[in-house]
Parts: sequence; C-alpha cells; structure tokens
Amino acid sequence: LGSVALAAGRQLLAETVFSAPIRDSAEVFPAICNLLSRFSRQREEIEQVYISVGPGSFTGLRIAVTLAKTMHLANNATKIVAVDTLDVIAANVIDLATETTSYERIATILDAKRNQFFIAVYQPTTRDERRGTRDGIT
Repeated sequence: LGSVALAAGRQLLAETVFSAPIRDSAEVFPAICNLLSRFSRQREEIEQVYISVGPGSFTGLRIAVTLAKTMHLANNATKIVAVDTLDVIAANVIDLATETTSYERIATILDAKRNQFFIAVYQPTTRDERRGTRDGIT
C-alpha cells in the first residue's frame, strides 16, 4: 500500500494510506490535496518532497519519482529527498522504541517476489551515540 504524509519540520501532521494495493496513481493527488486542505496549507508552501526509492514495486517507484519531479517543477519545491525503504522501516523501530526496549539488531525484510527478498540488518547505537547519527542506526 502507498501513502502520502504532511509534516511541518520534524512533526508529522497527518498521513493518508491508500485504500488498496495498486491505487497509487488514482489516489495520490486527491490525498495530497486533502491533506493540504485539512491543514490550511497551499501547494506553494511545500518546500521538500520525500519519496521512497526502493526497494519496492517498480511501478510504485516510478509513480513516486514522477510525482516528486512534477511537484518540484509545478510548485517550486526546493528539494526532493530520496529515502531507502529499508532504512525508513528500521528507523520506525527506533522512533517507536521506549526507554525499556532492548534489541541487538534490527532486520528489515521485504518480499521481492519469485522467492527472493530484500534484506537489511542494522546495528543500533546507544542513545547518546544516536544524537550523532542519522537515524540512530548504523
């Protein structure tokens, strides 16, 4: 499933998940318009567009890249940021972890179809070291 989200700085304001798989192209623009409307924002206020660049569905990735480039050209978004899907999934574990959560490694696994998988393993850093790293993972 695809989704779009709206953030202000580091604060996530809202996210809209598409209603079903393979609905990206049909739902992406209405979802963006709805989020902007809900928070009284204008498309010209979009400064950065973040997109997942995989691994993932080739069609979904093409739609995301095309959307980002279109928004950049049409709205003057200052920056397009490509993020790795596996990195984002692992970073979510860090964001959801509590002071009492303990783990040695974080592994993200995505089905690549045809009995193949995309896999990444991350070594968490200590809480003090996380402040100096991108996502608290190395």
